[in-house]
Amino acid sequence: MALANYKEDDELRLVSDTLRVGSSAVRENPFNLIVEVIGRLKNAKGKYIQKLVADAEMATTNTVPLIPYNQCFPPAGGLLRTQFLGHTGEVMCVQATSDGRYLVSGSMDRKAIVWELESSTILHTMEGHHAKAIHDVAITPDNLMAVTYNFRAKQDEDRSNEINVWNIETGQLFIKLLGHTGKGYTRIRFSSDSKFAVCTMTARIENDYNTETHYYAKAWNMENGQELFRGLECHKGEINDVLLGRASNGRNLLVTCGDKDDPAIKIWDLFTGQILKEILDRRRRQNHPTHTMEISSNGRYVAFNFFQHALLDVHTAEIIDLTDDEDRSDCQIQFLTDREVMFKNVDKWDAFIYNVEEQKLVKRVDLNDIRKKNFGKLLGLLVTDDFKTIVSKHEDVKYAIAWKVNAYAKSEVERYECKFQAKLAHDGQVNDTCIVGSQTSVFAGTASKDNSIKVWNIDNIDKALQQEKENRALDAMGVTKDDSDNNDDETRKPSYDRRFNFRQITYRTRTLENEKYVAVLDNMGKLITLYDVMAGTLVEHHKWTAREPVGGIDITPGGKKLFAQGGKALMEYDSNTLKPVYSEAKKLDLNATGLRISPHSSSAVFIGGRHEMEQVYTYDVNNHWYTGEYEPKTTPRAIYLLSGDRLLLVCMRNLTMITMTDCHLIYDQEFVPGWEGTLEYILCATITKNERLLITGWQDGAVKLFNVQTGAGVKNIKAHQELENSFGSNVHVITEINLSSTDQFFVTGSCDKTAKMWDLTSLRLIHIFRGHNTTVMMARISGDNQFVLTVARNDLNVKVHSTSNGNLLTNIIAYTAIDNICILPITNRILMTTTDNRVMFFKVNQVIAQQQRSVRPAQLPPPQMQVQGQTQQSQQIPRRQAKQQNTATGMSSLDNVGSSLCTII
Repeated sequence: MALANYKEDDELRLVSDTLRVGSSAVRENPFNLIVEVIGRLKNAKGKYIQKLVADAEMATTNTVPLIPYNQCFPPAGGLLRTQFLGHTGEVMCVQATSDGRYLVSGSMDRKAIVWELESSTILHTMEGHHAKAIHDVAITPDNLMAVTYNFRAKQDEDRSNEINVWNIETGQLFIKLLGHTGKGYTRIRFSSDSKFAVCTMTARIENDYNTETHYYAKAWNMENGQELFRGLECHKGEINDVLLGRASNGRNLLVTCGDKDDPAIKIWDLFTGQILKEILDRRRRQNHPTHTMEISSNGRYVAFNFFQHALLDVHTAEIIDLTDDEDRSDCQIQFLTDREVMFKNVDKWDAFIYNVEEQKLVKRVDLNDIRKKNFGKLLGLLVTDDFKTIVSKHEDVKYAIAWKVNAYAKSEVERYECKFQAKLAHDGQVNDTCIVGSQTSVFAGTASKDNSIKVWNIDNIDKALQQEKENRALDAMGVTKDDSDNNDDETRKPSYDRRFNFRQITYRTRTLENEKYVAVLDNMGKLITLYDVMAGTLVEHHKWTAREPVGGIDITPGGKKLFAQGGKALMEYDSNTLKPVYSEAKKLDLNATGLRISPHSSSAVFIGGRHEMEQVYTYDVNNHWYTGEYEPKTTPRAIYLLSGDRLLLVCMRNLTMITMTDCHLIYDQEFVPGWEGTLEYILCATITKNERLLITGWQDGAVKLFNVQTGAGVKNIKAHQELENSFGSNVHVITEINLSSTDQFFVTGSCDKTAKMWDLTSLRLIHIFRGHNTTVMMARISGDNQFVLTVARNDLNVKVHSTSNGNLLTNIIAYTAIDNICILPITNRILMTTTDNRVMFFKVNQVIAQQQRSVRPAQLPPPQMQVQGQTQQSQQIPRRQAKQQNTATGMSSLDNVGSSLCTII
């Protein structure tokens, strides 16, 4: 189809953006193209795109077990250009080549990756030469080489061979820069012709009396890795910064600046190590050091700050004062071009841009909006070459900030101000930022603790935000874009981090009318949204206006009424329309943090306690009166509202059952030291549907079964091994337990990075589900019992495993952290919520489900287990590897989607 048939090629551009943003998922499994097309373009306009979505919905495949049926992913064409997923550890650094073709990242997983920006693909993975994490990466000015290193070595660590130079085009190790101690505090710098590299180095030298720390400059030839000198002790004491410049006669120069013991700027011959010039501001009796320097790309001018903003012309060794204003504070310096340099003092909220050739101030930028917004301590600013956008990096936050630069006064010195435009948000702390400039656009890159790198459209943020707003007038949770920008770090945490002690006590999702509808509470506790389950569409939403956020939602028996509680406010809603029954919330005379309603009667429980459950208040929701209160001996980890108006409190060190009518104690089973030989405590639990058996997960990795009626122990087994943290204490071993809908088996999640599937009757280990790199925080079983879904801490994907053979079937990349997974067994649907308040609906792929039913689980010999005090060893069964083969049906279906793509293109 000719491109002329499209109005400004909007459909083509939107499909292109979809493929780019979803490239990580499609690269992992080509059939994820179906998932990406539906998940990003479901609500998009345009007949060709709608045809593409329709073909994706009709496609069948045997490699994607869960298919979305609402627009559940971040929409294409907005602020986010693409997201790179390939590291298995925290991404510590990212840099871009000056031509904008590649990004190079380094990670805690000891790998460096070269990413091709245009295609959003991995070009090379460079590994095998780092024993520890890669904290820094530097790219040569000619864009041919990348240097990966880590100057944060401990005193007893040898990192002398871990400065590695890689060829960006081939991904091969080129040379190693040897002779460094692995300890330093300035980044590696290059000469303008990329032939030489320099950095600082510290070394501890022991003598007869004490240990002294010495500070050196270290330089190498980048063509062969040869050391130019073993170490040049340039200053008395610390060296604040080093640069490479070039004299007018072509002589290669080393420029260094010292700290307070020797605050001069010194110019050295790079090859001989001979000092050529020492520069101090001798107009003052007391000299002040400069803590940082920057050099123009042509290697001529060095920008620094003794007492005021100044330049050093390395051709003439002349100091050029750019201002008469004195300021001794540290400066951030950036050459915008060879003609313009920017200074920003750390304790001032103005940036000054000087013309290097005319040696005068030409622009002044008011940065007070950055101070007023208070996004955290400012670590640095990056300015685009066109001076339209500033990207700020802040300390210990999960975002960088994009600011628009506006001119507001024209004079000899142009005046500008910066205005907030957007958060460039991640699910983990942002560790590094960079500006990516291509021939057509400018982007920002951010590297994060959430193991991902994001590339943002900052060339025209207003247009990108408008496109994003058009793609979703309301996002998946019904929150407008303006509202979502106000989310702070605390509300972006997954609920298992933010409300760990309440995660098994209160509900954030509840199904209504036999799963006709589902009500979802957003991550901030300020919005309740009602969805049609089968259509995956928003029916209604209600904003919570009470002072305290909603602590939990629940329904009355039959799902006719929905209640929400926050602080002292209790609101009742019609379950079909989400309209409040009363004009205003009922005022409680207690400040509660959660609500639970019995599925058998009108009895309810209010949870007392700010950070953990400290008190139980029983309540009748029909008559709106209190019936009793109870204070548990230890902190409850889960509660169950049983038939017969009984309340079971699964506490850390005891099981307690009380009546809900008057809080009368039925039993209190206390686990004193010595019970089954353990001092550990309960972390999680689940209960069978007949209310007879309670399954608990313990801190020491044990799974223990109890009789619900009496509280007596029945069986126990060592399910997971204990682990120690860096402080030598045991971590929470078992994080979650969930039962299948038939009560035949259960799954456990653990900090040992695995989930396990167990037979309930015999406690026989059936499968071990592997593949995560951090603690498995969620392990859920689909309603048809064919799949196990696992989510790990800080992971941006959900792993789907087969219950029939234990194989990993696929990863569902959610692009932000999964906050909750809700299983809908009646409709066999799955609902997931994310930290950026998206709701994702998935249906089970019946092609794969039918295949799973036809595969009989492996018949494993029952392991020996510990029953009623008998200690025996369980047997761990290795996971069988089975490769999924593409069927002809699956291939032809993907071809149909591909043909629709070809139609648009």
